[in-house]
Amino acid sequence: VPKDVKNQSIRYARLELLFVSFSY
Repeated sequence: VPKDVKNQSIRYARLELLFVSFSY
């Protein structure tokens, strides 16, 4: 897995966490 793709997936995971925290 290229490094860029890994960084992108981590970014999306962090965004998901932010949306989950805002939904609460």
